[in-house]
Amino acid sequence: IQPHPTGQVRRYVEIPAELIGLVIGNGGRKIKELATDSGSRIQFKTSKTSEREGKPGVLEVQGTADSVDKALSMVWELLQSV
Repeated sequence: IQPHPTGQVRRYVEIPAELIGLVIGNGGRKIKELATDSGSRIQFKTSKTSEREGKPGVLEVQGTADSVDKALSMVWELLQSV
C-alpha cells in the first residue's frame, strides 16, 4: 500500500496472463464495471499486448482505503469464478 497525499491509497496486484482478459472484459466493460461499483480507479500498468505477452499483468487500484479493498475483493471473486 502506498499512501497518497489526498488520503487515497494505491495497491498493485499481479494477474496471471491467462486471466487478464477476464478482468478487462469485452471492450473494457468488466474493468469499468469494477471501477464504478467499487468507487476506485482500476487500470493495468502495461497496456500494450506486445509488452505483456505471456507475462502476468500488474493491476493498479487507486482510491480510498475502503474503495480499494472493495475493488480487490471484487477482482478476487471474479478470478475465483473460473
